Amino acid sequence: MVVVDASLLLLALVLYPLYGIITIKNMLASIWQSITSIFTEEKPKTATTPTPRPNTTTQTESTTQQPKGFFQRLFEPKLSPKLCTVTWPTSIKREMLRGTTKICFVGIVGQNEFKINLNSDYGNAYAGNFNESDISVLISGVVDIPTVTVFKASSDTPSQRTVQFHATKAGIYKVNVRIQSTPVADSPINLSLLPGKVDVKQCSVDSAFVKDSRLRIVCIGHQVIFSVQLRDAYGNLLPDNQCARHGDFHITQNNVRVNTIYPASAVKGLLSVHYLANVDGINTVRLFYQGQPINLQKNKDSIRLYCLHAYAYQKFVPYSKKNDYSFKAKVNDQSIHFNLNAGMK
Repeated sequence: MVVVDASLLLLALVLYPLYGIITIKNMLASIWQSITSIFTEEKPKTATTPTPRPNTTTQTESTTQQPKGFFQRLFEPKLSPKLCTVTWPTSIKREMLRGTTKICFVGIVGQNEFKINLNSDYGNAYAGNFNESDISVLISGVVDIPTVTVFKASSDTPSQRTVQFHATKAGIYKVNVRIQSTPVADSPINLSLLPGKVDVKQCSVDSAFVKDSRLRIVCIGHQVIFSVQLRDAYGNLLPDNQCARHGDFHITQNNVRVNTIYPASAVKGLLSVHYLANVDGINTVRLFYQGQPINLQKNKDSIRLYCLHAYAYQKFVPYSKKNDYSFKAKVNDQSIHFNLNAGMK
């Protein structure tokens, strides 16, 4: 008969269930590893030999970026073009488009820019990989703007892109912004560009006596009217609400400032500036805007007018049958004649 020690029997009763638990745990771990290996793409790790650096005692180990797992790729935020937005700087005002309920942004011609905010499908800022060539910006209107520059705003705002363009023609434009061929929110956007500041080099005077030298004879006591077209540096005609203020114009007669009357005209961008002719004879007249002379003739900022008294002004007769703009008149009991093409005599 085999006699079994009670202590050994007790030890067997304790270890056998523990062995079973360990076996079950290993089986479950093996099954879990098999399942996760299906959804992950792990590459075999390659052993690398550390290379010592000169004059250093530390060694660096090569690290490789682990590929993203299935669930990580599944729940990673993705770029959503429809949730991307466009923001304008504070210099661009937001207004209602006249006669409609649509929003219109109002700016000034010249260099302009706006920002594109990249958002994910969760509505948050998207800071993932993105290629600027996926952005398409088309600005069309009174003229098309072909040159549009897109670049990254800054490293501090990885979810923003800056778009710059240069417009020289005032008018209404439509800004179409697409990302990966999909329009962003609120695209196309209405943009109204107004003329800039007045540039006297681009201003012109639309008066008959300026264009035709035959009309440069005025009667003392009558008004000499300059019809001025105000334009910006790009030649855009200024609208009524951007016309000059009273006091911006003044006129000099023979280098002496005269009393200038400045009523605004109802015609778009056309102002009537005039003075009373009060000095007989030849007068050199200049027109100034904010202290700068306006060209009254080609490359000339002055014009010569011949002022006559009323009785002499009424006695004009052609001096030549050839109609070469020669005239004669009697001024202060003296007979004079002059040729407007050749100059006053």
